[in-house]
Amino acid sequence: MTTKPCFRRLTAKDAEQAMALVLRVFDEFVAPEFSSEGSREFRKYANAEAACERLASGNILLGCETGEGLAGIMELRNNSHIVFFFVDGACQRSGLGKTLLDHAVSLLRKINPTLAAVTVNASPNAVKAYRRFGFHPTDSMQEHNGIRHLPMQLEI
Repeated sequence: MTTKPCFRRLTAKDAEQAMALVLRVFDEFVAPEFSSEGSREFRKYANAEAACERLASGNILLGCETGEGLAGIMELRNNSHIVFFFVDGACQRSGLGKTLLDHAVSLLRKINPTLAAVTVNASPNAVKAYRRFGFHPTDSMQEHNGIRHLPMQLEI
């Protein structure tokens, strides 16, 4: 990361670039731990058309850009649940993800000042990162349509 990151709310025009980042990071870090069924199911959701539909239904898509382009994205549903949270491999462990999370929480608190928690269904490889960000498990590991996840929550 060579330039100061710029955080902004993404639009449908950004959906293709955002989902390309999601799939690139998914393929590198998440897919190796997924079954073929889980990977297929994930890809049904992680495409520009589906993202535009979710944005039209009220989801929020946040992005973080650096001099090299889009480096991180977070998609939020119901102003409280993280749908996607992906940071380019070259920017992981740089603080960009934590800053993106902080930016998202700040935005959510503006939308709903009484917001008490943010939730996520963390993939197994992301559990440690979410714990470092202050999330804690709210249930045991689960699997739906081949996608394993741990329900977690951040109290704010």
